[in-house]
Amino acid sequence: MSIRKSIKFFYKKLLINIFSIIYKKPTKFITSKNFLITKFKNKKGSVSKYKIFNEKNVNVFSDDLYNVSVYRNNSLITNLSLQLNNKGTKQNSKKNYLIKNGTPKIKREIKGPILILSQGASGYNYFHWFFDILPKIYIVKKKFNLNYFNYFYLQKIKFEYQRKTLNFLKIPSRKILNSKSIKHFYSNEIVICEHPYFKKKKWWDNYKKIPDWIVSENLKNFKKSKKIKNKYFKKIYIDRSDTSHPHNQVANMKEIYEILKKYNFKIIKLAQTGFDEQVNIFNNANLILAPHGAGLKNLIYCRKKTIIIEIKEKNFTKNYLYNHLSKICGLKHFEISSKKYINKKMFIDRSTILKLIKKYE
Repeated sequence: MSIRKSIKFFYKKLLINIFSIIYKKPTKFITSKNFLITKFKNKKGSVSKYKIFNEKNVNVFSDDLYNVSVYRNNSLITNLSLQLNNKGTKQNSKKNYLIKNGTPKIKREIKGPILILSQGASGYNYFHWFFDILPKIYIVKKKFNLNYFNYFYLQKIKFEYQRKTLNFLKIPSRKILNSKSIKHFYSNEIVICEHPYFKKKKWWDNYKKIPDWIVSENLKNFKKSKKIKNKYFKKIYIDRSDTSHPHNQVANMKEIYEILKKYNFKIIKLAQTGFDEQVNIFNNANLILAPHGAGLKNLIYCRKKTIIIEIKEKNFTKNYLYNHLSKICGLKHFEISSKKYINKKMFIDRSTILKLIKKYE
């Protein structure tokens, strides 16, 4: 360990110890019983019910990564707090950051009411924004006028789609409390709702249970996106060569490009494409070929019977997210699984892709 890292490590430990003395670690566990219940109807008649909690005089802490903690005095309010490990698996309340480490941040006082939307690092993800963060707002809107809130506590607003969707919901930027810079605060009133679908411990186990009302609400709000004068293509390939995750990249891409060119696929990088244009691109396509990733959330904008061919690495074969969403939207979903890797990137069998393209083009 370098001298600089050693100093940083010991400084952090010192701060933790100091703030543990000032604020003290929670030692007890309680649950909130102050809630309203709201309901959403799904297509086949089932009803999704959610609790919206309202608490007075509480403290909120977020590490903007794995933990969101709500506590009063020396008691952690367990049903309002969240703790994940680095694989996204929900942990027991005893493993909450505050219980283990205390609060290594100065506590601010912010006048409520504040709507708590933060849920750690997943809030920065394109898919989770539309299926976790925004649905929480839809849930709360059933019982509260959004003008009621002084602030909305969520992840730092970094992307165009975040700004556009919040603007559509008439949530002004001046009301956003950024959980990256404001990690610890006291408020006289907060509101927080249950997660729209995260009931089981692992993210993947919850994907098959995403209720279709979330898709319906997103389509109602955002499918009528601004039309952009552009030439749209019936066959598209979502290029993820610009992602930082090698497991979502294709190693033999040059070989695959030749096939795509031959069959007139338009190659698109979603990170370089605006939100409105993404909606229109997916809405106009007949066949979409793409490695697994958050951008496939856009399949909800596709017309019925659109062909989705999803390329997955072998460790993601039990991730049924886009199979499930395709079923909700009436799309035809197929998978190609990579069995071989080169430099951690997927190697895709040329003949397998060719066979599917020929069959469904």
